[in-house]
Amino acid sequence: MENYHNMIKKFFHKGSVMPKISVIIPVYNVEQYLPQCLDSLRKQTLSDLEFICINDGSVDGSLDILQAYAAEDHRFVIINQKNRGQGYARNKGLEAASGEYIGFVDPDDWVEPDMYEQMYNLAEKYNADTVECNYEHYIESPKTVTTMPGNIKRPLPEASDGILSYNWTQLPGQHLIWSGPHAVWNKIFSKKMINDEHIRFTEGTLAEDALFTIHSRICSLRTIQCPKIFYHYRTRQDSACNKISDNRFDFFTAVRDIKRILTQYNIYEQQQNYFYKFLLYSFPQYYNSTPPARQNEFKQIYLSLIHI
Repeated sequence: MENYHNMIKKFFHKGSVMPKISVIIPVYNVEQYLPQCLDSLRKQTLSDLEFICINDGSVDGSLDILQAYAAEDHRFVIINQKNRGQGYARNKGLEAASGEYIGFVDPDDWVEPDMYEQMYNLAEKYNADTVECNYEHYIESPKTVTTMPGNIKRPLPEASDGILSYNWTQLPGQHLIWSGPHAVWNKIFSKKMINDEHIRFTEGTLAEDALFTIHSRICSLRTIQCPKIFYHYRTRQDSACNKISDNRFDFFTAVRDIKRILTQYNIYEQQQNYFYKFLLYSFPQYYNSTPPARQNEFKQIYLSLIHI
C-alpha cells in the first residue's frame, strides 16, 4: 500500500497548495455513527481541508466505511494500525498532518458545515495559535436523547461580537489545569506551535487529551474563543469513558506527563494547588470505573501522587 505521506503530497502539492486545516479522526468500532461524522466533514464550506482517519484496529465495519469515503473524496486519508488507544492514534495523525492548523473530531460526533471556515478566519484575523468554539452535548440513553449547551468558560470580558482574545497568563490561575474541559475537538491549533513545542498526547486510552490541552494553553501566545456552537459532542452509555476497565490506570500516566510539562516550563510550584484540585476532581470518575478487584491498587497509586 502506498505510503500515506506520499498520498497526501500528491494531492496537496498540486500547484503548491497545502491544506488550511488537517482534521484528525481516531476511529475504533463506531460504524453506527461514523457516516454522520464523515458527512459533516465532507460538507464543510472550507474546502482546503484534509481528513486524516486513523483506524485504530476496528473489528466492525468502520474501515469499510472509511475506504468508501476515501474512494469518493481524496481529502480523506486512512492510516491503519493495531489497536493502541486514542492518544497513540492522534499522535500518528499529527505525524501525517500537513495543514497550517490542526483540528480533531471524535468519530461519533459531528460538526456544523461552517465550523472550520469560521475558525480558520478567526485564526487568521487575530494571528492566533489556538481557536476554540462552543459545543453542544448530545446525550444518549436507551429511551431518550437530551441536548444541552457545553460549558465553555468565559473568564474575561469579551468584545462586542462575543470574541474573547487572551493567553493563559491573563486568566484566573485555575484556568490552566483545573477549570474547563480538556477536550481538543472544539479547537484548532497552529501546526507550527505544535511542532516547535513538540506538543503531543499521552499515549493511552483515557485522559490522553489533558496533556495536549494544558501544554498548548501554556504555549499559545494568543487564544481566540468564539461563543458560537459549532461542535456536537455525543455521550454514549457504551463509550470507553463509561465502562469498567483496567485502562483507568492510564490516568496516572497522564498525571505524570502533566507534572513533567509544568516542571519543564517552571510553573509547577505556581500551579501546584490547581494540579492537586485536578487530581481530587478526577479521582471519583476513574476510581469508580476501575475493576473492583483493582480499586485498592488504584487508590494506593493515587495517594502516592497526592502525598497523603
